[in-house]
Amino acid sequence: MKKIIFVDIPMYEKNKLNYFNTGNIKSQYDKDVLYPINAVLSKEIQENDKIKVILIKTRTGREDVDSQTKKNVRIFEDEFDELLKGKNVSVDYIHLVSEFDESKENHEIRFRNLLDHLEEDAYLYADITFGPKLIPMMVFCVFNFAERFFNCHIREIVYGKAIHDIHTNQAHSGELYDVSPMYHLNNLTNSMEAVNGKEAINALDMFFSL
Repeated sequence: MKKIIFVDIPMYEKNKLNYFNTGNIKSQYDKDVLYPINAVLSKEIQENDKIKVILIKTRTGREDVDSQTKKNVRIFEDEFDELLKGKNVSVDYIHLVSEFDESKENHEIRFRNLLDHLEEDAYLYADITFGPKLIPMMVFCVFNFAERFFNCHIREIVYGKAIHDIHTNQAHSGELYDVSPMYHLNNLTNSMEAVNGKEAINALDMFFSL
């Protein structure tokens, strides 16, 4: 099976957390991870999978921040390699670097670069826990494009909620969520037809009641 995993790399140092049996995913992976997606992929990776990991990195121009980004990339690769032990799979790591710039031009460059790595009939995953705030919206756009034109299948869009100590503000535990229903809700509202807002809301309420 072809699987493509999109991972937003944090620019700063983060704590590893345990996401065992939390949130709406209830992962049975009982190890601390920096990247919540790895608590999900532990059950998703199968023999003979062909996996492409898209590491979305942001360049700031600050040596300390960019150095930490590189360390965070290595942490992902180490965690992911741990999941693959004893499994016959192929993995290709793709490093996509873009500037810490929210201009229209930079959005277009980032979007186009992400599209270059789509493949027909692939299963798609994403971890949108970290990175610039607009990356999740970019991932939604990429996934919509992939579904419509590459016949891809959206598996999980993962977000790890960190719970912080009220006194030290240090993250001490986490909750793991699949937020792909938000993606599907966005697609639903884009495809709905109604003569006015009231009719559209009634139709949405009917859908929610199913």
